[in-house]
Amino acid sequence: LPSSSPTPVPTPLPTPLPTPLPSYDCSEDDGKHLYKLIMTAENGAGWGDVTYTITTNGTARFTGTLADGSWGVRYFCIEDNIHTIELNGTSHEDEDLCFQFDDTDGDAFSGCAPITDIFHTAQGEIFGAPSPQPTATPVPSPIPTPQPSPLPS
Repeated sequence: LPSSSPTPVPTPLPTPLPTPLPSYDCSEDDGKHLYKLIMTAENGAGWGDVTYTITTNGTARFTGTLADGSWGVRYFCIEDNIHTIELNGTSHEDEDLCFQFDDTDGDAFSGCAPITDIFHTAQGEIFGAPSPQPTATPVPSPIPTPQPSPLPS
């Protein structure tokens, strides 16, 4: 049966192809930004039993592996904080099973199994681990002690 309304006019240009990967909508209002983990295996057969785990404040947030092949990519929406990434397992002994963690500006850090590394995320950028806060030594007492202290031996 013919329709009562006219057929839409075709557009002069083709529509864009879908993106090869899903789009990630990180809510920057909540302080979350997009980061990318690139996993590589020199052997071309994946990581075997090696897994990555990303923790924040001692809580495991993300975990996974490179199931097969020589490389893979995983995206994460992560809030500003200090995090830890760990690659562990036994398949790394004779192989290079590595990662590169990238931010939106192309800055990155990388490592190979086995590794535990600390990193800091802030406003879509990735940084190395912050230095520990300095500590102060106690101030000497202003009053002399009643007896001399013993000399070290």
